[in-house]
Amino acid sequence: MNRGPRTTLGPLLLLVLCAACDSQVRRVVDPSTERVLEEAEWRGARLHGRFRTWYVDGTPREESHWEDGFPVGTHSWWHDTGEKAEEGAWVDGLKHGPWPRWYESGAPEWTGSWEAGAKHGTWTRFDERGAVIEVEEWDRGTRVSYTSPPTGD
Repeated sequence: MNRGPRTTLGPLLLLVLCAACDSQVRRVVDPSTERVLEEAEWRGARLHGRFRTWYVDGTPREESHWEDGFPVGTHSWWHDTGEKAEEGAWVDGLKHGPWPRWYESGAPEWTGSWEAGAKHGTWTRFDERGAVIEVEEWDRGTRVSYTSPPTGD
């Protein structure tokens, strides 16, 4: 993934304080473009609320939600092209449920699920044309089988 050019002055950190709620929004801004590169809500020293980052051109890079320093709900990442790269959910601070990943073309790269922070069930990895390259079976974090079909090339 192209992360974009680095600025020579470095990003600036801006704080927006909320005196009544003891929380603050912290923003990292690229001084050459004045674009926000990161925005995070904090309560004290812990992430609490929405966390977002962007590539230097303004394309979304990552979005997640946090409660008292732990990830909760949907967490999403994007390629620098704007295509979704990966998405999954956190429950009680652990990965849980489907957690797919896509190539920049939008084709699936892998599919699989988590159960309480452990890989569980069938995980399938694909090449960019959609052909299966490997299949793993998991039982609550223990890999019980692995197959890699012949490529036929």
